[in-house]
Amino acid sequence: MTTPPDYGHHLGVYAFIPDASGTQLLLIKKSLGCYTGLYDLPGGSMDPHEIPEETLIRETLEETCCTITSYQQLGAFTAMHRFLKDGKDYILRHIGIIYTAEIEGKPTKDPAGGDSDGCVWVPMRELTSANSAPLILHALTAWQNRAK
Repeated sequence: MTTPPDYGHHLGVYAFIPDASGTQLLLIKKSLGCYTGLYDLPGGSMDPHEIPEETLIRETLEETCCTITSYQQLGAFTAMHRFLKDGKDYILRHIGIIYTAEIEGKPTKDPAGGDSDGCVWVPMRELTSANSAPLILHALTAWQNRAK
């Protein structure tokens, strides 16, 4: 008999930051959690006193050292992510409120360490399910289809 997986959920707010050419995306490289080793969008959990836009601004500053100058909600997306947690099968229902954003400043490594190895510009054509957190691919599809 197979043991059923444990389930959990996470709600986060994330920044989708393309470069001026629209060919690269500013991402973080995760060093902790279920997406360790993968690219992820800058963002994270809302503090109890925050609305999503406040979280967006705070998390982007914390993870990229850049200030958001404008933003617009791209959408809310859900992904089911299966991984091993403490040696047990686990499925995370990850819900992300994602905003397209423009920034000012030079993206640099998170000075506090946090859960990433810093931020990097990644060509969008190189993003795959093997190297990216699932919400990136959902957001990328929505962003590419927004003008169609």
